Amino acid sequence: MTDLPVTDRPVSHTHGRLAAGYSVACEAGRDIAQAGDPNQLYRLADGWAFGAHMLEDGRRQIVSFLLPGDLVNAPAVLGCREATPLYALTDVRLEAEHGSGPTDALPAVLAQMARLGEQVVSLGRRTAYERIAAFLLQIGERLDGAVGGAGQRYLVPLRLEHLADHLGLSVVHVSRTMRQLRDNGLASLYRGEMELGDRTALARVRECGGPKPATAPN
Repeated sequence: MTDLPVTDRPVSHTHGRLAAGYSVACEAGRDIAQAGDPNQLYRLADGWAFGAHMLEDGRRQIVSFLLPGDLVNAPAVLGCREATPLYALTDVRLEAEHGSGPTDALPAVLAQMARLGEQVVSLGRRTAYERIAAFLLQIGERLDGAVGGAGQRYLVPLRLEHLADHLGLSVVHVSRTMRQLRDNGLASLYRGEMELGDRTALARVRECGGPKPATAPN
């Protein structure tokens, strides 16, 4: 991965680690490389990122999304040296966490594992309609957690191809299914704005299923 542009790297003289609040920046589309001590935690202070694996033929599987406030390299701090490569979805800024270590990384890793488990269920058993409903609801819940309240409209940097590469669908299928969710009053995603309608209905679709698109297989 490419190195992040860094300037004026302050170091804690007591521990020889990056001082809390030290930040590095990365432009959209670039790999996010971890700077400094591998045991130092970094938080995504601004912007969105995603973890993805690229196949040789150009196909991409997006494994996870990182939102503002998320810890970026928690698995590495816990000793995982085969972590999923991370890419900046937007321009991002990372901040070093003060006094961070494995104990601080564990809750973030457990949360990531829970989301990955949900992802396995979606890819293995849910229809496109159910997958997208579950994903949009999860993004809304994560954004709500950052501000401490439930919203309805969110500014998000997500495009249909991101959903397609995350949920194992074609862009055409995602577009068709999003239209169905919008027509049913459940959710919409258009030009960087995500809107969630009836959350109870969305949760019911996630857990119990919903209308099955008549065209295009999963």
